[in-house]
Amino acid sequence: MAIKTNIDQLIGNIRKQTRRYVMSDKDTKEKLTRIALLLENQTKLNVRRQGIVDTGNLLNSIQSRVISNKNTATISYGAFGVKYAAIHEFGGPFTERMRKAMFAKFRERGKPYRPGKGIIEGGYVRARPYIRPSLIQQRKRILEILKG
Repeated sequence: MAIKTNIDQLIGNIRKQTRRYVMSDKDTKEKLTRIALLLENQTKLNVRRQGIVDTGNLLNSIQSRVISNKNTATISYGAFGVKYAAIHEFGGPFTERMRKAMFAKFRERGKPYRPGKGIIEGGYVRARPYIRPSLIQQRKRILEILKG
């Protein structure tokens, strides 16, 4: 029995190409695990490059998993369990709730609250994607791994 892989839910182009590959059960798990770890490591590198590391919670929440069903296998990767992961990835309005959380965090450290680095401009948090680019950055490697 063969398992078709679908690793991409973000980029349609990679999705189309991965559907072409049918692998045996042994190969599938090994290849998908290699791809998952590759994406996880690239995502962590992107977090560091974007300068998003403060407490390390976001960085430590980045995980990858291979989820397999009877006929399909999927790679799931990203930041799990961190509420502010999406606002860093996509950007969005800087809410009063976020301001209070930031104020509390800075107060705990004994520092005045001053948003910096142009991250918050005019009440809007600038997007600093780290998950989506990892798929694009590793596209060639992913296809090489799938081809074997």
